[in-house]
Amino acid sequence: MKGKSPTVFRGAARSLLFCASCVFCISCALPCHAGPLRPTLGGLIDLPHLADPKLELAKPYKVFDPRLEPLWLKALGQNDPSLQRQVLYVFADAHEQGMEVSADACAAIAVMLDERHPLDVRLTAARALHALDHRAAADAIAELEALPLNATVQPVVDVVLADWDYEAARPLWRQRVTDSVAPSEVRVSAIEALGRVADPEAREPLLKVLREVRESAQLRLAAAAALGRCAHEGLVDEAAALSSQDELGALLAVRMIDGHAQPEAIGLVNVLTRHESPAVAAAAARRLLAIAPLQLDRTLLQHDDPDVRLSVTRAVTLDPSLDSVTLLAGMLDDPSVSVRSEARDTLIEWGKQESLRPAVLQQIKSVWAGTGWRGREQAALIANWIDHKPMADTLAQALDDARPEVRLGVCAALRRLQVTSTAPAMIQRLDKIAIKLPEDAARDVAQQAAQTLSDEGTQLFVALGIMNAREAEPIFRRVVPKHAIPSAEARVAAIWALGHWYANQPEPALIEQFTARLLDESIMDPESPDVQVACAVAMGRMQAKDQLETLRQMADNSLAVGGPIVNAACHWAVREMTGEPIPPLEDFPLRMRGWFLEPVD
Repeated sequence: MKGKSPTVFRGAARSLLFCASCVFCISCALPCHAGPLRPTLGGLIDLPHLADPKLELAKPYKVFDPRLEPLWLKALGQNDPSLQRQVLYVFADAHEQGMEVSADACAAIAVMLDERHPLDVRLTAARALHALDHRAAADAIAELEALPLNATVQPVVDVVLADWDYEAARPLWRQRVTDSVAPSEVRVSAIEALGRVADPEAREPLLKVLREVRESAQLRLAAAAALGRCAHEGLVDEAAALSSQDELGALLAVRMIDGHAQPEAIGLVNVLTRHESPAVAAAAARRLLAIAPLQLDRTLLQHDDPDVRLSVTRAVTLDPSLDSVTLLAGMLDDPSVSVRSEARDTLIEWGKQESLRPAVLQQIKSVWAGTGWRGREQAALIANWIDHKPMADTLAQALDDARPEVRLGVCAALRRLQVTSTAPAMIQRLDKIAIKLPEDAARDVAQQAAQTLSDEGTQLFVALGIMNAREAEPIFRRVVPKHAIPSAEARVAAIWALGHWYANQPEPALIEQFTARLLDESIMDPESPDVQVACAVAMGRMQAKDQLETLRQMADNSLAVGGPIVNAACHWAVREMTGEPIPPLEDFPLRMRGWFLEPVD
């Protein structure tokens, strides 16, 4: 390519290197706490110490080289279809990442829709204009509909025009729905487009496809789903007839009356929730949940299909009553994460209401006394979040439970409940797990020990720290050195607690250790940035004024391995000891690089 601006094509290796460097830069700019949260618990296992103190950081803002767009437009003008497709892809990608694409560029992309260009380029241009939401090109994109029907063209165009609700395409879609000569993919695309725009005039052609038993199941199911969006009355009798035929007919019935809410529609859907096919029952249960949830048969909580149980569970959550409390408690041990989470979250909410709290307490005690580990895990979490302190001593007896899920739930609950009588059991458990395994320990054993420490140990260190259980201090001190235990998260919690315990009381031995951890930036094995942050914060709380100069140097060290989060922690510590204001934050530019075609600096 000729031109004034030197240009280079970046290979895959260069792109990968760039992506890695971007991840590094961004991760260094943000807090790097990789806490031991369990995503399946919906955030109920929290880590409050990571927000104490809350450290403010400068934020990156994306910067796009202004030379990119002219360069890409120049490449777009080359007579090279492969290059043109790459440029179209990159325009869409850059826009998605926040680059502002000018109207002139959109107009230039629209030119690529012209029939002089290869079909694959025209379709790629249509996708790019869709991503850019350049609706001025709708008429030009619609012209692609007139091309010979094939599975490549119309499905692309239909998505664009349906998303933009291009009304002029509706007659073409209606016509194509019943075109038995057209490829199946093309007909399905038209059907889905009509459903997406909820075209009321599509009812008859869709019904024609639905009624034709010789049509494929794919076409008939697509037509039924589209009907559910296009028609909102008058289809119940036909749906009932279909539902009595076979499993496919029942699925068609549920889909085609998805937009109906009349009593007769509710009655039919209710019947189908007890269909022998799990797929039919689940679809019917979801629909009934949307239009008449309290009519869902609660005996379906015992259904074999988890989707059915989930819909019924959600229906029960809409009826706060004593009976509902009992039913939801019975779902706490359900094999489905979604089901038991739904039940748990609702019982937590109801457990905070005076009228339902006694029933919730009674039920969680019963579930806890059972043998199902899932139910016991959820019972511990509920006791935790409704602040039921009388259950703390009972929970503490399960700190050595065989299931890690139960143990973690118990540790989190004991941390929040803060009942002093549970401290000895927590200390005993912490002393048991806060150890360094022999180097020859089996890999799976070592991994499990590290996970236990990161999960349970973190909660226990924070719990005992808040409870001021100073009898546990020897355990806290022994985990400060690097590699003392196989969990940086647990060490952070212990250091955080020690900082609170010795607030305004400089303790030389600890300060010496914290300083060493803060300054450990060895190339091959640097200290965890989280631990560095915890040490700086602890020194600030302890008023370690003999380390002020060290903290100032680290605060201003832009090359710190731990990144800006360590700088921020040191600034905070200096302020705690001197009252000096933390320097104002300035957001910084993050140049977006790594495009397949970009200027050479």
